[in-house]
Order: sequence, then C-alpha cells, then structure tokens
Amino acid sequence: RRRYCVRDFEIEKALAFIDAHIEDKLFLNDIADNLGYSPFYVSRIFSQIMGISIVSYVRMRKLQYAFLALQNCKTILEVAYQYGFESHEGFTRSFKRFFGFSPKTVKDKKITSHRTKRLPKRFFDSLLHLILTK
Repeated sequence: RRRYCVRDFEIEKALAFIDAHIEDKLFLNDIADNLGYSPFYVSRIFSQIMGISIVSYVRMRKLQYAFLALQNCKTILEVAYQYGFESHEGFTRSFKRFFGFSPKTVKDKKITSHRTKRLPKRFFDSLLHLILTK
C-alpha cells in the first residue's frame, strides 16, 4: 500500500480547485498556477497518481456535473454552456462518448443514475487512497 505523501496533497488541492471552478473554462495553466508548479510537472504527477490525464479528468467532472444538472430540469443547451462546451453538438458527442447514452435520455428521465466506463483501476485506487489516508 502506498504511503500518503506531499504529491497526494497536491493532487487533493488540484481536485478541489477543479471542482471549485467546474463551470469556468479550465486550462492546465490555471491549475498549475494554483498549485505553484509548472504545467508539465502537474500534468505528469496527476497522470502518474490518478492514471488519467488532467484534461480528461476535467472533462469527466464537467460531464458528471452536467448529468446532475440535466436531471434538475435545465435544457441541454443551458447545461452545455454552463459547463464550458461551445456547442450543443460538441456537448452531446462528449456526453454520449463518456456515458454511452445521450443527454436527451437523461433529460427524458429514462436514466437516473450513471456509471462511467473506461477509467483505469489506478484512478479509483488513487481516490480511495486519498480518502483513507486523511
């Protein structure tokens, strides 16, 4: 089992920053500036610990928040813009690729919970480790 280290704290800080700014247009430079490290370092460490790129993680979180927003009666277009997607089509394409069904399916209340696919086991192990070692 891996020991909790300074890099874990950095990742926790990055995750909190991402969630706090989930409706903003997030760039790697913004996250790196918040942590006080270079974008290259943040990208490398995040991928090593989480098993997923930071850009993919941000997209995944935006889509998860979007899923919940769709359940709360917002239109697909409102949700797409709220979470930084530039078009209805781009949002729908990303949403469908990530969840395996369209945002309209959620909007029509045919799906009430989501299960994401294709995330590396290391991603879940890292999150569990961060939670258990606090």
